Amino acid sequence: MTQQSKLLLCVLLFGFFTSCKEPKALKNYNASIVPFDSMTLLMAEVQLIESHRNRSFQQAGRDTMPLANVRAMYDQVLMRYGVDYERFRKSYDYYQQQHPAVLDSLFTGVNQRLNEMLTNSYR
Repeated sequence: MTQQSKLLLCVLLFGFFTSCKEPKALKNYNASIVPFDSMTLLMAEVQLIESHRNRSFQQAGRDTMPLANVRAMYDQVLMRYGVDYERFRKSYDYYQQQHPAVLDSLFTGVNQRLNEMLTNSYR
């Protein structure tokens, strides 16, 4: 392979790998926002809390989980990630206000994480 071919291959590979990063709409990211990867993991656990709450509602026909219990579950998950509720809410709003591809990418990651958790629970 010639030097020119190697250079072209490197440029193409570089372009391919950099195009697979998070959507460019995250360019205004700041330190007060939960990083994208952590937010994906955190949102997966939040989804589990909400799923549990919805399931108990469907079984009883009414909301049987006291709000204090739901808040305690949220606090436990947020504490595990070192995030308070205000930072979580600000981060969620930030990702929600970004380009639709950012939010779509976030929830795609959440679904993948939930599928991994489900798969691992059957092992």
